[in-house]
Amino acid sequence: ARATNLCAGVERQDVYGDVAKAVNVLVNRDALEGNDIAMAWVGQVGRKTVKRAVMTTPYGVTSGGIRQQLIADGLVPEGEDRGGKAGYLRDCLVLALSETVVSAKEIMLWLQVTALRLAQAGLPFEFRTPTGSLVRQAYHTITSDRIVTLCGRLRAEQAVVDGPLDPKKCALAAAPNTIHAFDATHLSMTVNAAVVCGIADFAMIHDSYGTHAANTTRLSAVLRQTFIELYAVDRLQEIADYINGYAPHVQLEPVPVRKTFDIAQVVDAPFFFS
Repeated sequence: ARATNLCAGVERQDVYGDVAKAVNVLVNRDALEGNDIAMAWVGQVGRKTVKRAVMTTPYGVTSGGIRQQLIADGLVPEGEDRGGKAGYLRDCLVLALSETVVSAKEIMLWLQVTALRLAQAGLPFEFRTPTGSLVRQAYHTITSDRIVTLCGRLRAEQAVVDGPLDPKKCALAAAPNTIHAFDATHLSMTVNAAVVCGIADFAMIHDSYGTHAANTTRLSAVLRQTFIELYAVDRLQEIADYINGYAPHVQLEPVPVRKTFDIAQVVDAPFFFS
């Protein structure tokens, strides 16, 4: 909560900067112990270096994906064995994330395991949002055919709707799909509440909220109020209860325990939405 600026009365926080600091501690430690690859990274790890990995981790990026990101973004120090250097920093990043955003990783793991077990039982990962929308995730196995055309060879892929679910895909997609579902819920709740307050014009994209300049103060207050309404309730427990309703035979892990943060602080959090 603190790292993502939900707290009142604190300076602007930067979760990317926090992760970069944690990575540098690991890199400097290994460099002092004589690790040549770590030495190559000393002084090279900044906010930009870790940002993409931090952003995409909740969206299911794999450890191999983080390694490829570092190479593709040109962040690996020059010289030989760029793959080894990228793999080393990837490991540092994964460790730093597990120590920096502990609760987020715990929630992400619970969603992944839940979706995995449902898929293994042949069932979709499914729940209802607080606004009543049904979210259903079902990634089926893909078949592929090569087609020869006048323009060349093409590959056509198609999901086998009546076939088995792909447990790995279902697991990796559970966290990002849940995040998107709740972002969309917050947006719709905000628009509905803002209309009641006399705001009729919006420019909304995903988690970007806009209106005319004269209405920004009111919109700022409304989106905080709806955020509190949305997350004052244990929504993970609601998801678990919904799943137990249609898949009582699937054994779920205990829902991560809610911590002690008072979400009402959002009202006075200056950098909550800025």
